[in-house]
Amino acid sequence: MMTNANWSKVDETKTRFGWGFWRILSLLLVFCLASAPLSAYADDDTDDDGITDYDEENGAEPSGKLDPLSPRIWRALKATGTAEGTLYVSEAALNLGKDAAAQQDWTLEIWVQLTNAEKKSGSLIRRMKDDGTVYFDLGLEDGVPYVRAQMRNSWKDAEGNDQNILLVKPNNGSSLDTLTWTHLAASWDCLKQCLSLYVNGTFSGSRYSVNAPLVTGTDAGYKTTILADYDGNYLEGFIDEVRIWTDDGRTNASGARLNKQIREWMSKALPVVGTVDNRYADIPSAYFRFDDGGKYAHNFAYAPTASTIANDFL
Repeated sequence: MMTNANWSKVDETKTRFGWGFWRILSLLLVFCLASAPLSAYADDDTDDDGITDYDEENGAEPSGKLDPLSPRIWRALKATGTAEGTLYVSEAALNLGKDAAAQQDWTLEIWVQLTNAEKKSGSLIRRMKDDGTVYFDLGLEDGVPYVRAQMRNSWKDAEGNDQNILLVKPNNGSSLDTLTWTHLAASWDCLKQCLSLYVNGTFSGSRYSVNAPLVTGTDAGYKTTILADYDGNYLEGFIDEVRIWTDDGRTNASGARLNKQIREWMSKALPVVGTVDNRYADIPSAYFRFDDGGKYAHNFAYAPTASTIANDFL
């Protein structure tokens, strides 16, 4: 038979054991929470770059869950073949047509892949007014690349009709294959008054406008778009690495890109915001990689101030 003293000793032992058990369990729980993310948190990817928030904040080289750049992930933007897929670029970001008398060079670049042989016409990069005035337009007509720009004066074509649109297509007239990535580029040289087209880094054609400079680019009403229509048609496929180069006195950036520069850099990602590379002259005024997550496509080009960059969304 146990005495009261024995019962007291047993109760005290049980109490100490109970408190010790819960204390150890609590410490283990705290340790687990501190050393490993909860399952929900482990799967979060705020910036949609393919790396979890936990890995970005706790990895060997923390980048932050709001950093959308990732060398592991390459994405492209889908061209839906409808008007709903058209994107609008902020005019303030481009500084287009700001030079006196619109004497400004520009270069356009884009990667494109067609996925539907029945929907291979559409504008890729265009700056145009509602009245149809075209500052530049790079796109596809039934799969054939073209670039066009409007001049301030008109001239007679072979049939005697007045023309003021300079149009360039490949000299060989070839169209793009479906399910194949192709790099397209176009440039305007204001001194030579020459409009040129490049396919996969190779010069493919040009036209000169004699005594008919490009239309003034400072007028109000221009809209710069990506994946707009061509004669009411929208292409279906994917695009990537959209670059718009322009002369910009704010940063001494140049809109003229040589053939060798286009060929050398067309398959490389350009330096972006946040890097130590401050050579503004080698950076486009607009650069859309489509690798960033979220609702908006960010302009990763350099700009004179961080606030300008931060607000350059499509």
